[in-house]
Amino acid sequence: MALKENLRELRESKKLLPREIADKLGISRQSYVNWERGVTVPNSKNLNKLIEIYGVTKEFIMRDSETFEIQHNYLKLSPTRRKNVLNFEGKLH
Repeated sequence: MALKENLRELRESKKLLPREIADKLGISRQSYVNWERGVTVPNSKNLNKLIEIYGVTKEFIMRDSETFEIQHNYLKLSPTRRKNVLNFEGKLH
């Protein structure tokens, strides 16, 4: 999955509008929308700002969609359930 889809998924998971992210970045709404459409990509400065806004790593923002869905669902779990998932995963290896 491309960066454009990841940006949209992250924004929607935070229940933010493109305008709100653009304002946080100090760019136009259209510039941000162009990233989500894959017309252009953010420069390294704006990519780092996005990482801060979303509280994710560069690897996470550049990841594939399936990984995002798994991690997103994992983060919704309680600490106890997260531990259970990790224990189960450890038993698979």
